[in-house]
Amino acid sequence: MRDIYRVIDWLLSLPREVNIQLRREVQTYLEEKKMKFVSSFEQLAKEEGRVEGERIGLLRGMGRLFTQRFGPLGDEMFQMVRQLDDINKLDRIQQALLEATTLADIQQLLDE
Repeated sequence: MRDIYRVIDWLLSLPREVNIQLRREVQTYLEEKKMKFVSSFEQLAKEEGRVEGERIGLLRGMGRLFTQRFGPLGDEMFQMVRQLDDINKLDRIQQALLEATTLADIQQLLDE
């Protein structure tokens, strides 16, 4: 973009006011388009943080569901579920909690 500005400046003789306005607009454009370089290490760390945040959110919701649906026995099973890292499995367990009638339904998923 700066090169384009140089070409315009070289080709056109603009009045001072127009030149000042053009400079401001180019500067604003450059500031809006600045993109910070994110290393692959930072990208991986960001993805891991997102996955861990999703895991924590799932576990918070499931903790309440286990207690509401199954009382103290639900709390015991939830302690096993908390050890899981697989987001997809946690998501399946959460879905099953909405429809499960017994803890055996959930245990089946844990055993997979």
